[in-house]
Amino acid sequence: MAKVAWVVPSVEVFNNPSGNLVIDSPMSYLNLEVLPNNYSFDVSFGIIGIDEIKTYTLQFELIDPDDEIIFNTTVKIDKKKMDEENGDKKHLNVFETNARFNNLRFEKEGIHSIKLTIEDNTSNAYFNVMKGNLENGERKN
Repeated sequence: MAKVAWVVPSVEVFNNPSGNLVIDSPMSYLNLEVLPNNYSFDVSFGIIGIDEIKTYTLQFELIDPDDEIIFNTTVKIDKKKMDEENGDKKHLNVFETNARFNNLRFEKEGIHSIKLTIEDNTSNAYFNVMKGNLENGERKN
């Protein structure tokens, strides 16, 4: 059975020369000078237990502090096709990737969540959106 192994929001993600995913500056909070405001960031995630002959649907949601969905999409994961496209670089039963959110609009302060669901398995990551300047670790409004 496929499971979401991990979910990490971050400032940036890239592949190193070996092709491995590198997460730059994981994000536990987002400090914006004003709200509403747009911000670009990455969400990296890993799925384990993928069956070679099955196609999966991954549900991806971003939820605001009032439990309103501000982004929702589904992604198809087909391991057999993935292996064919990558030749000898087999992924075993693991799928790791990232999604880039360009200029996503944040309207509210508070804890936002990223929710990934595959089959009956769900995993969440959380980050706090704050308004104001941070100087020397202090929040200024």
